[in-house]
Amino acid sequence: MHRIDGPGATVDNKFTDGDPVGGVQATLVTDDWLNDMQEELMSLLSAAGITPVKGAQDQVLKSIRKVSAGVVGQSRNLSCSVSAASTSASFTADELVVGSALGGLRYCLSGFSKTINLATVGVSGMDVGLAPVSGWVAIYAAYNPSNALSATNPMLIGKDATSALQPEVYGGANMPAGYTASALIAVVPTNASRQIPQVRIVDRYHHYFSTIFGGTVASLSTFTPISIAAAVPINAKKFTPNMAMSPTSAINLSASVTPVAAIGSPGYGSLSGYAGTAGIGVFGGQYSVTPILTPQSIFLAANGNGSITYNSYGYEI
Repeated sequence: MHRIDGPGATVDNKFTDGDPVGGVQATLVTDDWLNDMQEELMSLLSAAGITPVKGAQDQVLKSIRKVSAGVVGQSRNLSCSVSAASTSASFTADELVVGSALGGLRYCLSGFSKTINLATVGVSGMDVGLAPVSGWVAIYAAYNPSNALSATNPMLIGKDATSALQPEVYGGANMPAGYTASALIAVVPTNASRQIPQVRIVDRYHHYFSTIFGGTVASLSTFTPISIAAAVPINAKKFTPNMAMSPTSAINLSASVTPVAAIGSPGYGSLSGYAGTAGIGVFGGQYSVTPILTPQSIFLAANGNGSITYNSYGYEI
């Protein structure tokens, strides 16, 4: 785009009506300037995936609202429920924001409703190869701004997330052509059959049960680092731990979980109980949501006599 620079333009590239009496020429509206103005507006419509319609006078406004949406991955009422192990999962959202990059163009998708099948490759499947065995799959919503009317636009695509942190916008080399905007919306587990096990996703939180430790209270007399790689993906920022203890003597039992093991570090979760009789049974409870500072790792500690089991009830990406 450029400021008017045709015959009759002012020295600071502005328009003037001219002055016939004073011999001042009116500014000539040039084809270069008009074409620049037109194509600037067309670029905005194109970025928003809106087809120009003669006579419509609100398309620029609609385009601005679409491409200046909020944070990539932000959603309203995102939901997914897998009730039994399956290669397929369906996602819905009232609204979902995807982008070309962090800080790049934004697109606000309304009425989002798409299904992914991890047994396929390409649109609505894995980006390349098979889903991992007993691993993790990052699921991205993707959008093709140049083909807004396609039945497969937007779509979902999966990427193996077992061994590396996945970006908020798809960063692989296998996105189908034209899908230049995306957003990470979930990271789901897979079982030995490359299926998604039972999981329920609400916004960024994944309700997924997994045991993370089973052993004796004595083995956790000090804060001990424990891998939770089977319970949460690398992208997990928080998780919800649960604990169950079975005493072997009449004694106070206590257990704690924390993201760090340092003197004076806060105990993000702590539970205690008293067994009046040996073998009284199992008691325990759920901790508060606990941050994960080191990916897939937390620290556990316990005191007393008996056995103990730590579980995870879910995680947030």
